[in-house]
Amino acid sequence: MKLFRNPLAASVSLLCLGAAAPVLASLISARADVAYYTTSVAVQDLDRVREALGYERINLYGSSYGTRVAQHYMRKFPARTRAVILDGVVAPV
Repeated sequence: MKLFRNPLAASVSLLCLGAAAPVLASLISARADVAYYTTSVAVQDLDRVREALGYERINLYGSSYGTRVAQHYMRKFPARTRAVILDGVVAPV
């Protein structure tokens, strides 16, 4: 099972890389498909992580943009959501 659709799903802090940051940024932009940088894809990836860890249901904590992700996950996978904390809610679109 492929865990993430986006091979660059794990984010890298370019600020910590110093002189290597521009080189890494150019490599990422050359290979990254921005079509996969959506809340829907992030929620699907989150559910794949849940499945890979063997959990039937998960607890979600979201603050700021994470509240939107948690709301989206709850709507898409209600049976796989145990509990949710929304801290600093961003209104759904």
